[in-house]
Amino acid sequence: PLFERELEEAQAKLNEMADTKSTFAYAHIREMLAQTMQENLGIVREEQALTKGLEKIDNYITAAGKIHYDNSVLQYFNYSLPGILTLARAVLTSALSRRESRGAHYRSDYTKSDDSYKYATLISYDDGKYRTWLDTEGEYES
Repeated sequence: PLFERELEEAQAKLNEMADTKSTFAYAHIREMLAQTMQENLGIVREEQALTKGLEKIDNYITAAGKIHYDNSVLQYFNYSLPGILTLARAVLTSALSRRESRGAHYRSDYTKSDDSYKYATLISYDDGKYRTWLDTEGEYES
């Protein structure tokens, strides 16, 4: 397929971003995201910080649809922001759902390993909802 409709939609979104009057620029939201990830998804994690990080990212996702086009960065950076925010939210969601410490994932509120979590964490996004589960069948990891 030629993806003509998708390309037209993407171009319309870029045009809309260029026309908005928001005071938030791409770089500002990226800086806030980096700070949020550092503060709330550090080496030592706990439920309260992970939840706070999710709330902040949800706000950034809302703002990302209203930012103005930032001429100081490549066009791709402006266009990729929603995807980067979605990925950050997926990482925090997965970390929150894993209630144990294993390897580099250390939870101060769940300090022990739990063999029921020995499987890979899978995540899906459908109709605005994230769902996590463990790959107990080994479907994605062998």
